[in-house]
Amino acid sequence: MWGKVITSLLGGGLGAIDDILGRFWKNKDLLEANVHGETDNVLNAYAAEFTATRANRTWWDSLVDGLNRLPRPAMALGVVGLMAWAPVDPVGFSQAMRAYALVPEWLAGTLFGVAAFYFTARHFEKRLSFKAPETTAVRNALSDLTAMEAMRPANAALSDPEYRDAVADTGTPLSNAAIAEWNRRRATEM
Repeated sequence: MWGKVITSLLGGGLGAIDDILGRFWKNKDLLEANVHGETDNVLNAYAAEFTATRANRTWWDSLVDGLNRLPRPAMALGVVGLMAWAPVDPVGFSQAMRAYALVPEWLAGTLFGVAAFYFTARHFEKRLSFKAPETTAVRNALSDLTAMEAMRPANAALSDPEYRDAVADTGTPLSNAAIAEWNRRRATEM
């Protein structure tokens, strides 16, 4: 029985070996070629759709496309406009905010839901494509931070007269050394 298997494997050439190994390990080149082919087909379908629609495009189609692109920028610019309006016309701004306070809670919740959908859907889409940094990059960053921390000058302990002078001078803020000395003295008092 094993003789037939070996003969068929060797007699069948490398194709039979590839077929058997392919059942256990995926062929990365073939997978990449398939992904590339699928992506190419999708892009060609989009191109065909837009080429066909652009040929027979009317002013109405252009208007509707423009309106479809407005909600996110309009909401973002509206919020920025509110922040600019507050210091320019405080009385008018406060009157408008009082009027918004009269909006029923269910309607405000609905508007918030629509705004949240527009902005968070994109956020989550980008979040899903986020890749965690490589472990070596994190290690390198941490070692850089440690090295930079070691370069800081150590806070020298203040002598008793220096400490008293620093605390007595209310015109200037305390130095880091004075604060460290204050903390040290408070810790020993407790």
